[in-house]
Amino acid sequence: CLHVSELCDFVITGNDDGTIRLWNPDSGSTISLVGHTNTVTCLEVATRGNCELLLSTGYDGHVGVWDITKRRNELPRLEAMLKAHRQEVLCLRFNAHHQTFITGGNEHAIHVWSISSYQQLARLEGHSAPVTCLALDGNFLLSGAEDGVVHVWDLHSYMALATLKVHQAAVESLCVVPENGLLLSCSTDRSVRVWDYGLGREVLVWNHPEEFRSLAMSRATGQVLAGTEQHHIIA
Repeated sequence: CLHVSELCDFVITGNDDGTIRLWNPDSGSTISLVGHTNTVTCLEVATRGNCELLLSTGYDGHVGVWDITKRRNELPRLEAMLKAHRQEVLCLRFNAHHQTFITGGNEHAIHVWSISSYQQLARLEGHSAPVTCLALDGNFLLSGAEDGVVHVWDLHSYMALATLKVHQAAVESLCVVPENGLLLSCSTDRSVRVWDYGLGREVLVWNHPEEFRSLAMSRATGQVLAGTEQHHIIA
């Protein structure tokens, strides 16, 4: 996995051997963080007061919390390593508004955690397949799974609001367009789809001969960028 955050100056990567690297893109220098015992799957940068935190998840079922606040002559340090799921954690999102982070994975459930106390605040159940990706839109959480289904959750009540059959194969990535609340998704069914999830209506679909694995939105150009299993990026 790879993460670029507006909150810090690092490019951050996670590896199959359980290590995390923070890269200085100007100098090429790097710092290695060791804590996970298996593949690192997701990375997020969060804030808690004046601290900048790196959140990491892995196949070991843990969430790592690293203090990466820039201080003179101090290296990032591991603050906590939480056993978040019994099985592999596949997705992670930080909710700055609620000061929580959200995890999902192979055990089909979604967990909501406090960023300050690391206590579990909620367990969201409803998926019948591994949860592969998460997206936030205000007080709504959207979760995609291997069976092509997306669930919509209310983060105030922690209630399920809607179930959408978006793809015919695993949902690999989700993204919400902030300006209009449209949901973008991609899948190994070789499609990128746009949904008005509030109305439960598909707005647009792009089909392609290759299987999609990742998705991003360029707000500067209005383009959707999708990476494929066959090593291409499609705009």
